[in-house]
Amino acid sequence: MTKLHNDLLRDIGTLARTIHYLHDLHFKELALQRGQFIFLTRICENTGINQNDLSLLLKVDKSTTAKAVQKLTAAGYINRQRSSEDQRHWQLFPTEKALLLYDQIITEENTSLQLCLQNFTASERKELNRLFKKMCANLEHTGKKQRVKNKESRCNDAAFGNYAGFNTDHGYRAGYGQGNARLRQLSVGRGLSN
Repeated sequence: MTKLHNDLLRDIGTLARTIHYLHDLHFKELALQRGQFIFLTRICENTGINQNDLSLLLKVDKSTTAKAVQKLTAAGYINRQRSSEDQRHWQLFPTEKALLLYDQIITEENTSLQLCLQNFTASERKELNRLFKKMCANLEHTGKKQRVKNKESRCNDAAFGNYAGFNTDHGYRAGYGQGNARLRQLSVGRGLSN
């Protein structure tokens, strides 16, 4: 039987699930459903972002983003407007209600961050942040290579009549390059040193 080299990814997963569980408990009191705070904060931080870019930013599929946006719109947290540049896209804007809630969400995130890092020195926090960003960059690079490989595979399948419209690269259509360029300009998060 193959042995796991390191428990790091399992520990990161446990940490993430624990933090999300605690946040969900807290945000339930604020009438936010499970996981919606993630979408709400990124919309507040990237006013006017479209749903495709939001999906890319959060590394989730388009249907998950669509459901979250629909619920946040119905709850009065965001407004959708057609993009003046591309009528196919909807831009997302936080309402005043969302902006008021945003401060509470960030306060809760900062509290969780302080709990996680309470016995760390400033240099340890900085190093952890650097190493974590390096891990994310490694995965991002690997993910890009895999998406290219998947696109090539779909093209080969289409040439042989096997393409059935399936989208194997996590919901992102081939040729959606403009969103990737825009995504590099978006804020990706706060980091561990805050």
